[in-house]
Amino acid sequence: MRAIEVVDPYNPIRVARMCLVPNMMVLKEFRVLKFIKYTDNQCPTTYLKVYYNKMVEVVSDEKLLIHFFQGNLSGTALVWYMRLDSTKIRRWKDLVEAFMKQYNLNIDITLNRSTFFILEKGCKEYVYEYA
Repeated sequence: MRAIEVVDPYNPIRVARMCLVPNMMVLKEFRVLKFIKYTDNQCPTTYLKVYYNKMVEVVSDEKLLIHFFQGNLSGTALVWYMRLDSTKIRRWKDLVEAFMKQYNLNIDITLNRSTFFILEKGCKEYVYEYA
C-alpha cells in the first residue's frame, strides 16, 4: 500500500520538517546580502570567515546564520547541506563543525621552510610544474 501512495513533495508540512531551522521568521526589513557561492573546492575556513563577516549584523541570531548559509552554497556543497540531519544541527557551531568536517581537505595549507625541503621533482614532471 505504501508503494502505491502518492507522496506530495511540495506539501508545506513535509517541507517544513526538512528545514534545518523550523519555524524561522525573518523580518521584512532584513536584506539578504550577496555572496560568492561556495563550491566544494574552496577553502572552507576562508569561506566561513567571509560569510561571518558579511553577516556581522546578525551574528547573535544563530537561526539566521544557519538559515541563510544554504543560499550561499552551490553544486555538491548545496546537496551536502540539504542532506544534513536537522536533529544534529541545533546551533551555528554544529553547522560549522559539520561543514569543516566535510570540507577540511580543502583547507589552504601555508607552506613553510620544512615543506620546501621535502619537495622533490618527479621523474616525469617538467621543471616549470615542479616550480
